Amino acid sequence: MENEYIRLKDEWTIRGAAERWILFNFKKGLCEDRFSISENVYRILKLATGEFTVSQISTKIELDSAPYIDYLSELGVIEFFVKPDVKLRHFSDSYTGNNFLGRIMLHITGRCNLECKHCYLIGREWGKELEFDEIVNLIQQAVDLNVASFSITGGEPFVREDLFDILYELDRQEMKIEGIFTNATIVSETLLDKFAKLQEFPFFVSINGPFTKVHDGFVGAEGSFNQSLRTIRRLIDRDIKVFANTSLSVFIDDDKDIENFYELVKELKIYRWRVSSPFLEGNWKDNSLKFGISIRKELQIFLKLIRLWLKDGKPFDLELGHIFRYVGGEYAQMIYNESDYVCDYFRERIIILPDGNVGACPLLITSPHLVGNIRDLSLRKIWGSNKMRYYKDLKIQDIIKEECRSCAKLTKCGLGCRANSVLMGGQYEDIDSEICEISLSQLYDEFEEYLKEVGLINGG
Repeated sequence: MENEYIRLKDEWTIRGAAERWILFNFKKGLCEDRFSISENVYRILKLATGEFTVSQISTKIELDSAPYIDYLSELGVIEFFVKPDVKLRHFSDSYTGNNFLGRIMLHITGRCNLECKHCYLIGREWGKELEFDEIVNLIQQAVDLNVASFSITGGEPFVREDLFDILYELDRQEMKIEGIFTNATIVSETLLDKFAKLQEFPFFVSINGPFTKVHDGFVGAEGSFNQSLRTIRRLIDRDIKVFANTSLSVFIDDDKDIENFYELVKELKIYRWRVSSPFLEGNWKDNSLKFGISIRKELQIFLKLIRLWLKDGKPFDLELGHIFRYVGGEYAQMIYNESDYVCDYFRERIIILPDGNVGACPLLITSPHLVGNIRDLSLRKIWGSNKMRYYKDLKIQDIIKEECRSCAKLTKCGLGCRANSVLMGGQYEDIDSEICEISLSQLYDEFEEYLKEVGLINGG
């Protein structure tokens, strides 16, 4: 093995910064299917281009690489050659900053063929959308920063005629496509055929009711429910994973509605179902009083769903608001400490809006929360700016109030969502009153006790 040349297999790639290094298959699987690796493994893989032998790599990095290469061989991510491979690979240098920008959510358009009652983007004046060449330049900047993945959203991404070209460029640059967010009403077979030539990626599809009348009323277009279901079935037939997103509203009136909705999701063979209440932004500001539900009703729905789901043997991944997340066969039990970041979930991500404006949070998309525009500043400068670092590096201990420090539920709520704090009339540093109400609710205690009974969390 010492004199054999090694090469990272074509479908695998690496990304890294001073604080984190990852190895992932950008052709197969999901964005979250990746390995956290040590700096030594990263340094070895960066030289696993097919040009160097094991012994040459050891010499270059002044480290015995054999044990690490044994590990990588067992993972099945490298291949060996008796002479240099003619098809050499190349990897960008790791980002030298201390903060890893792992994911970008890119809104390629603000246009949409529907008008959903909960949409937080619709009706805005975006100005000129990023052109294809500008998106290509952005992707190259992301490669130079060692960004690992992009998710593509809108508006409705399928209104852009160059959608495939954008995805092709991401694929060509070994950038993981985290998924496409779509209403699934205008997805053509021709495009799906073209997508089959690219890497695997899931579709995030909105389903906002168990029946035609419910869904169509919510999105403002007759026939959209049936069209979305037809598309979902076509995707499943092609072995494409579908993640369903559902916004809770008054349309879900009783237990029978909940059961029908659950059965529909199961029948469709949805891979992951996320159910949550909309944020108080965009259209929902005008519609929340008419169509919104109480926190008590929300928790009742969550409890009903979790009972159905567990009785059925957990047939799909499930996310319920901010309080429950079962992904990849594992329940993520969140326990917060004061030293944790206030927004750990989105800490390594940014959002780029249709006109090139950049935000730290997908919901804080207006002044004064925008951090820059990629037409004016480089992605590197925006990511390293003091303003971005404020949003990303703020910790619970930096903004905690005395009443929260003495609250028994602090480890469960973590002060809640920063966007919620702002959208409900407060500041970024304020308490999220919604998660506070949820955490202190008797129904939340009942929900948690049930999870203990079935052994999903400690105490069961």
